[in-house]
Amino acid sequence: MDKVRKVVECIPERCDQCAGRLRGRDPEPVRHQVTHLPPIEPITDEYRLHTLSCEQCGGDTAGKLPAGVPTGAFGPSVVATVGVLMGAYRLSKRLVPELLHDVFQLRMSVGAVIGCQHAASAALEEPVVEARKYIEQQAVKHADETG
Repeated sequence: MDKVRKVVECIPERCDQCAGRLRGRDPEPVRHQVTHLPPIEPITDEYRLHTLSCEQCGGDTAGKLPAGVPTGAFGPSVVATVGVLMGAYRLSKRLVPELLHDVFQLRMSVGAVIGCQHAASAALEEPVVEARKYIEQQAVKHADETG
């Protein structure tokens, strides 16, 4: 693996045959690597939109979300994950919320999954159009005819 979190040197202290004390270090030890996945949990940011009344005119003004904060309940990483699960991995609208709950402990309705699917499709619409235009302008397409 490219990233090793920790190295544990397993150096024997005593001989297995005679129990004699061992000294030194093996210049080429056998390496045994165990790969883990980190615990995954959703991160929720809460934005409290306060409404205040004007002392001069009595009008109410509500706080606004900071720039870049999605107006929906799910951020870009959730939308992208739903898009990949439904697109590349072809999971159904019913399986996606189950997987998100099982793996990420994220509860999501089928309707929310569909909303994320629409958001992902909308986000990809322009790049797909640009890619099609680029391909159409190329002299050679290098299409593969295998089944």
